[in-house]
Amino acid sequence: MNTGNRLILVALIATLLANQSFGQQLRGVNYGIQRSDGSCASYQQVLADFQIIKEFAQAVKIFQAGYCNGATNVIQAAKATGLKVFLGVQAAPDGDFNNEKNALRNAFNAQGFSNVLGITVGSEDLYRGSVSSDSLAAKITDVKALVRSLGSSVPVTHTDVYYLQPQNIIDASDIVMFNAFPFWEGVTIANAKNTMIDHYNSVKAKAGGKTVWIGETGWPTEGGNQGAAVPNSDNMKKYLNDFICWANANGVPYFWFEAFDEPWKGAGVESHWGLYTKDRVKKAGFALTCAGSATSASTSAAASSTRAPTSAVASTSASAPKTSTSASTARTSAVASSATPGTSATCTRGSCGTNQCSCNGQCYSPSQYVCVQDNKGATVLCPTGTLACNSACYDPKLYTCGTNGLQPKPRV
Repeated sequence: MNTGNRLILVALIATLLANQSFGQQLRGVNYGIQRSDGSCASYQQVLADFQIIKEFAQAVKIFQAGYCNGATNVIQAAKATGLKVFLGVQAAPDGDFNNEKNALRNAFNAQGFSNVLGITVGSEDLYRGSVSSDSLAAKITDVKALVRSLGSSVPVTHTDVYYLQPQNIIDASDIVMFNAFPFWEGVTIANAKNTMIDHYNSVKAKAGGKTVWIGETGWPTEGGNQGAAVPNSDNMKKYLNDFICWANANGVPYFWFEAFDEPWKGAGVESHWGLYTKDRVKKAGFALTCAGSATSASTSAAASSTRAPTSAVASTSASAPKTSTSASTARTSAVASSATPGTSATCTRGSCGTNQCSCNGQCYSPSQYVCVQDNKGATVLCPTGTLACNSACYDPKLYTCGTNGLQPKPRV
């Protein structure tokens, strides 16, 4: 990166970190582009959500550029409300990646990137094994070249779990971004903050001086326990204050997971990570007590631990339905019955031509997608290698479809 671009990058980061008059404001928050029933939010609905978010956060992060017209709508709504945006681009499969690049280009042509803080190419793809680190590094470079060709110098990166930060991804990225959830590690609420700080410092030690951002962390308010981690309002309030007050005071950029509950993900813990309910009512646990910020980052001894599935999107582009593989924008999906999902439907050509099939009237490439029956017998279009549970796609390597909805498989 040349000197001019570095100065622009520093200015963008300073915009997010600037305290201004936002003594109790969050640096950033993750935003799910879908409504309670899983349908796409309209621009007006995104705008209404951002009117709420602007009161407590400086920036929002999304996970895909094309799905639900996300990039264009979010950039426009953020401009109207004074928010900044961190965009996501789906990294795999290749067809969706190319569609995402087109959506990114269209968003730039429609809205520009004046309020865009950065772009993450994929989210937890290494954790899911959906793409190799070499391929991912090439895709980061590809998106960076696209963005530079548009005349923008916003930083480009990839987001993955704290313990999967290979050197070639760090080298290809302008900044380093990672996800970590002490809740999913089964950590007690008393130890959650220090666990998160340890993870931050372990990544920072690998980053080679590049700025380290926390892409996702949070604490749920309802659902089942995860080891010694208990989801409730009091624990969310404690982790919120412990983590955010530390991050604000030490100039650590982050995106809290997440703004609003997403009930389309199911009846369990996955639906209850929001600072606000699905009805946009502020939760009792969202009570931030600290004020002020500093620019220096603290240090502590690095540690490592295992982690249950917790973040990122493994979904399709705007031309196909979103797939959930962990607890972020599309972490898990809907409530399931005890029936066994995943029966493949026969490829129906319809009016799609010789190289495509039709699923519920939508054309798709059989090399990238499959038309499957979910646990209730409904036909769903999903990416190859995934199944469907109550009309939502999921990765069977990470989840099971049971009577209580999608449940993460244990990680060892």
